[in-house]
Amino acid sequence: MIPITEEIVKAAVQTTAKGDKLIALFLEKRRDAITITEDMLRIAAANWRNGDRLMDLFFEKQGDAILITEGVVKAAVQNTVNGDKMMALFFEKRGDAIPITEDIVKAAVRNTAIGDKMMALFFKKRGDAIPITEDIVKAAVRNTGNGDKLITLFFEKLGDAIPITESVVKAAVQNTTKGDELLALCVNKLGDSIYITGEILEAFVHNSQKGRSLMTLVLDSNLKIPVDYNWIHELGIVGYNTQDIFELLSDSVKDSPWIFFNPISLDLADIRDNRHIPGCCHEVLGGGSWASGGPKLDHNPFNIDHRSTTEQIQGLCGLAGISPSTRSSRDWIGSIQFSNENCSIKASYTLATDRSQPINIGFIWSRISRALAGVCDAIALTQSKNLCCSSFTIIKEGAHTLEIPRGETISVTFKSVLALSEALKRVLEPTSEQSSLRTLLSASETILELVWSDVARYQKGSEMEWCIHLCAVTVQFLCVGFLSYSQAHIGPFQPFFLDSPLHQMTLSGLDWEADFPQLIAELVDLTCLGEMTGGPVLIFRASQGSSQPRELEKPQDLQISIKYDILGHIEDILDTWGPGSLIFLSDLPALPVAIKIGKGFIFAGNGQTYHWSKDIQDIED
Repeated sequence: MIPITEEIVKAAVQTTAKGDKLIALFLEKRRDAITITEDMLRIAAANWRNGDRLMDLFFEKQGDAILITEGVVKAAVQNTVNGDKMMALFFEKRGDAIPITEDIVKAAVRNTAIGDKMMALFFKKRGDAIPITEDIVKAAVRNTGNGDKLITLFFEKLGDAIPITESVVKAAVQNTTKGDELLALCVNKLGDSIYITGEILEAFVHNSQKGRSLMTLVLDSNLKIPVDYNWIHELGIVGYNTQDIFELLSDSVKDSPWIFFNPISLDLADIRDNRHIPGCCHEVLGGGSWASGGPKLDHNPFNIDHRSTTEQIQGLCGLAGISPSTRSSRDWIGSIQFSNENCSIKASYTLATDRSQPINIGFIWSRISRALAGVCDAIALTQSKNLCCSSFTIIKEGAHTLEIPRGETISVTFKSVLALSEALKRVLEPTSEQSSLRTLLSASETILELVWSDVARYQKGSEMEWCIHLCAVTVQFLCVGFLSYSQAHIGPFQPFFLDSPLHQMTLSGLDWEADFPQLIAELVDLTCLGEMTGGPVLIFRASQGSSQPRELEKPQDLQISIKYDILGHIEDILDTWGPGSLIFLSDLPALPVAIKIGKGFIFAGNGQTYHWSKDIQDIED
């Protein structure tokens, strides 16, 4: 006698040729020797040619012994040919015992051939008991075969109870065959409540089949869109056609997060490393004469009204020296790696094209030199506008041993920047000697030690590699630091050539993939000074390698909970956040007791701590 094993039965139910006839024969001849397992039922349910006939046979020959589990039902609803017939049979034979879970409904709505028929059957048999969650609706609108019929059915059965969220609309417009029909259905049913976000508009661009018809729908329906995209409706009003508008949007999305610009040429004088604006905080506090009643420090380093100057500074400094001045990224002086929904970056002076070939030291030195020239031009421009003296400030992270973390305002002299520039020029000379490399290394360390006192202790690689890396990090630090100074270090940090703000920057020097020391610049909240600044400030901290940057939360979840105190000299505080005035007591005209700054006062509180408040009375106790 030929044994009919479980494997033989599985093979029979799996074949799409005459599997039903084989099973009929087995059950006729060896009925008592054959046990129909769950695995056999799942395989039969997936059989697209005769799965329904196999199920009929099983119920006919073994009746109550047939167990219809969630796994069997899921296999049936995924069957694109006769899944609906099997489900009708299951409901007929087992009624309410058939499990209809969220996972089963998701599988049903993903069925591109008969998903709509399956769901119609579910609603008929179970009505309101069918779970229609946001995830199910998203799965339905992604269905390229009958997503439109599924959503029509959902609206018919559930009306306004269907969760049509931003995520659902985004998923719908990504559908390459039904995207326009799905959006039209949502608009017809929900009208003005449909809001087309920037992400949804960007999804139009990535839908090569339906993107233009989706844009037509937005223009014809006058749907609400973000203010930043109002130009879409405005262009439609003045007569631009859908094709033109779509191509403009496409260019914008493909460039994102960059906004490309043409750099301008400026005729600038040299940086002066020992100049002061008359009456500036450095001159007065450094021993200059005081007028009666105390000096009024009118110097405001960067007035927000100087928009064109600010943008020129941003263009010259770039992001760590790197800016989108051409669409050919191979012509850039470095590369930027975006992450965290474009709110974090890593900056490097290595290009993607460098990784496939031996590194060219000359190219790297040239890139670093161009970035340094940019920040030097930014400094010269700022001096020409009488907006700074002979230094600028940055904020570094202080000691971690304190109960409240501390940021320290530090002054970076233009003399040290010029020394770095001169040392780099000597290294670039054809007759450069080893001593020139050491001079450059020393100039780089002099600046970096302002934020990382023992950076030399972390030296890695050869002397040449270490010098290149440290010089690269130093130049990136100067570019970011001076740009930040131009806006008083107050966030958001969003140069005009970015379409979204940054919260964290990793200055990786030569290469973000190498495990060399790095600098991290990130936005943090302040304690009392936070009320004066009205936002977080950019602070630098050291990182010993590529594994150390703190993970940053997504922008929508970003909540900067740790607040920093600030430690700094009076002149650095005024240089950063001025203008300000010194406050004197009438009986002590030679000794300032407070600073009037930012619509408030910095005044001595308890102990050695100073406090900022809108009213001096607030801090007397």
